[in-house]
Amino acid sequence: MSDDETQRIKRTLDGKTPAELLFGLRLKGQTESALLLSIPGVTNENNVSLNEIRREASDNIKAVQSKQKVSYDKSRIPPRNFSIGQLVRVERQVCEKGTSKKLVAKCLGPYRISKILPNDRYEIEDTPITRKKHKQKYVGIYPVDKIYPWLVFKYLTELDDEDSAQEK
Repeated sequence: MSDDETQRIKRTLDGKTPAELLFGLRLKGQTESALLLSIPGVTNENNVSLNEIRREASDNIKAVQSKQKVSYDKSRIPPRNFSIGQLVRVERQVCEKGTSKKLVAKCLGPYRISKILPNDRYEIEDTPITRKKHKQKYVGIYPVDKIYPWLVFKYLTELDDEDSAQEK
């Protein structure tokens, strides 16, 4: 363990070393440590109970973890939600070696969501458009970051609303 890691751990544990949390006393050198541990009844310098030291360290770790979670979650957005039966497109898997990826479509589809699985996973199945002739029905599991809506008509509906408002 490097010195930077040791210092970071000490700051997290409120100045206590891992040895203090484990044994209840500050170990200084290898020989001194062995002697202190072999003598029964040796206590820590402040006469603070070992359970109290461990509780304080646990509280500090929980506080640091909550700060790190808040910091991490600032730049994250919630995943898209899809419903069963919705048409989607999926990212193409890695192309064969030796073929140009420049002109290959980035996504395949349309596929239909057939089941919603835990941990932002979806089971998809092919549609008559994507099914190959004389082939078995395709069913696959994809994570939400590899799935996109098939068609988005937001722009067209906005134009339709403007046209209907002008006609009135």
